Amino acid sequence: MGRLNIADPTFTYDPGDPEGFRAGTLRFGPQVGAKRTGTSVYELPPGQAISPRDRQALTRSGNETDDVVRVLMYSTVSPTAVSVYPDSDKIGVWVDNPDDTLMLPRASAADYYSGEV
Repeated sequence: MGRLNIADPTFTYDPGDPEGFRAGTLRFGPQVGAKRTGTSVYELPPGQAISPRDRQALTRSGNETDDVVRVLMYSTVSPTAVSVYPDSDKIGVWVDNPDDTLMLPRASAADYYSGEV
């Protein structure tokens, strides 16, 4: 099992994150040997928020202070998951094959038999 000093993390920032959602990320579950749990620490500059695309949160968590804050999120890991995002009226679906991962608006729902008959 690996070790990690959570008090001195190295965060990664994704340049593709839009303004308002620019947060540093450290996903360290695998680093400490976790196989069935996911653990991440996020660093939020003032005015920024997280709404992780990795299924760890169902809605937005923002920093409305003048200081940098950190958020720890812990979850179980499953190769298949569905999340509902009520703030943006979307549904996300994740499976083992990344090509089958979906993020779609609820309004795009189809009837069960659509395309079958």
